[in-house]
Amino acid sequence: MSQTPPDADVSVDFLIAQVGRLHHKRAHALLEDLGLYHGQPRLLLVLWEQEGPTQSELAERVHVRPATMTKMLQRMEEAGFVERRRSSVDQRMVRVYLTDAGRAVQAQVQRILSAPVTLTAPGSESWSAPASGASRPSRSSTKSSGP
Repeated sequence: MSQTPPDADVSVDFLIAQVGRLHHKRAHALLEDLGLYHGQPRLLLVLWEQEGPTQSELAERVHVRPATMTKMLQRMEEAGFVERRRSSVDQRMVRVYLTDAGRAVQAQVQRILSAPVTLTAPGSESWSAPASGASRPSRSSTKSSGP
């Protein structure tokens, strides 16, 4: 029994969405291998540009609520990526700084975030069928044997 191929536009949309999902999944897996979780790479990107902002400044820059920022910073501090210090000018303010570990992951995080094509393109090591059971696009035009 043969399947009728979906409309070409729908098929292209489906493939684009699949690539996006695969990239997101793979990038987050690679970031988790570094000990970073949802939202934390954005915070590091801000701190790599400018160290020492207050928690409220960071919350505004990464578009999260101050309470969310506090929790993110607690987790990142426990993981050793950042440290919070009281301002020497105003003891009520807490400023955030990178640790050596926070600086050490910069190149890896930037590589992961800036290389979506190499992370999810057909033929790359990370390309795999989606967990939902849908199969990846056929590469029969470039390879005549093997999966």
